[in-house]
Amino acid sequence: MKKLMMIVVPVLLLGGGAYFAATKGMINIPGVTPKKKITAMYGEEKDAPQPSAADSTSTPEPEPEVSISAREPVPIPTDDPKLGQAKVAALWNEMDVASLEKTILDWKDEELGPILNAMNTEKVTELLQKIAGSDAKRASRLTRALQAEASKKEPEPVK
Repeated sequence: MKKLMMIVVPVLLLGGGAYFAATKGMINIPGVTPKKKITAMYGEEKDAPQPSAADSTSTPEPEPEVSISAREPVPIPTDDPKLGQAKVAALWNEMDVASLEKTILDWKDEELGPILNAMNTEKVTELLQKIAGSDAKRASRLTRALQAEASKKEPEPVK
């Protein structure tokens, strides 16, 4: 009797565990495992009719394939230093020289060259005169940066 219990109890436990797992959908046993409900995905309506077996026999129209080259290219953001310099130059052209002098105190001379080159010549002249009154060496460095920027040529388009 003891041997029979040693065999029957594990078989019942394993069988009961398998039946429980099958009814909960953890394992698939045909006839025992419940059918899974199809949930609405990706913006589909929940009440949309599900395709039946009769609909699956008809041949659906194939969707037209879109090649990768036919897609519109995604623009990649790029920095345009010349555009930024032109906008800052336009802004600085509207400022008075005293506030402009305070604004450029922490700017590097190499950064100021392209902006000063894009600015109004009279405004740059006034600014350099004001800077030369307090710091002649900085006015000289700015003039050299301005000269270096003004002597640059635009690259010719590649053919």
